[in-house]
Amino acid sequence: MKGGFGSSAQAEKMYGPPQNSKSDTPSYLPPKAQRKTVEHTPGADFVPSDTSNLQEGQKVEHQKFGFGEVVKMEGSAHNPVATVKFELNGEKKIMLNYAKLRIVPSV
Repeated sequence: MKGGFGSSAQAEKMYGPPQNSKSDTPSYLPPKAQRKTVEHTPGADFVPSDTSNLQEGQKVEHQKFGFGEVVKMEGSAHNPVATVKFELNGEKKIMLNYAKLRIVPSV
């Protein structure tokens, strides 16, 4: 075998055991808290709305993330993306071609 080690045992003998690459975060930083999604159960009358005219400021309901407000619209006309700030799950970018959103009527 040219230019290499015959086995990993030889490499380990020469360089020591492989480092535990469990985390790329330095040990002096606290671990990031894993954010759990707070599951939302939509009502039996949940029917997705036509989101082709969705605008910033509108209130929406998502089947999984719950209630939120559209804070930003971006993307192209054929692939719009809404950034929604959900009450319990923070901000999420939602691809409107795939997401099932119900526009909540304003009171």
